Amino acid sequence: MKKFFELLSKYFGVMAVVFLLLGLFTSDKWLWVMGNVKGVFVMSLMLGLIMFGMGTTSDYKDFLGIFKRPKDVFLGALAQYTIIPFLAFALAKLFQLDDGLTAGLVLLGTCPGGTTSNVITYMSKGDLVYSVTMTSVSTLFSPIMTPLLTF
Repeated sequence: MKKFFELLSKYFGVMAVVFLLLGLFTSDKWLWVMGNVKGVFVMSLMLGLIMFGMGTTSDYKDFLGIFKRPKDVFLGALAQYTIIPFLAFALAKLFQLDDGLTAGLVLLGTCPGGTTSNVITYMSKGDLVYSVTMTSVSTLFSPIMTPLLTF
């Protein structure tokens, strides 16, 4: 599995451009991604597969080490729900966006990073365990924090 992800990260830029062009010029061929297969949402399945793949690149002992760094997790969650939404709001005001776009940008700023943050962390050889933990923590807090911050 590690070999696969090494290959993926090596050619990720090229693959991103290829899939961008495919999406632009053959968008009707990719509609199946938004559908269901036997009642399972295909996009959710793909995201789950990516998260599983990210998890297989780390050992469970690595995840146990995150419990020794609760301050890092707390600071990451604090930044996720304070600094990022504030920056989104400040950018909206700086660029004089209308109210709808401002609300959308702040909403986007309060949402968890999701699978993309883990993939980018892996490719940049960052702390994948911390990234996965932060994605999980942000996802757990988001049903409360997102409405609270966008109210």
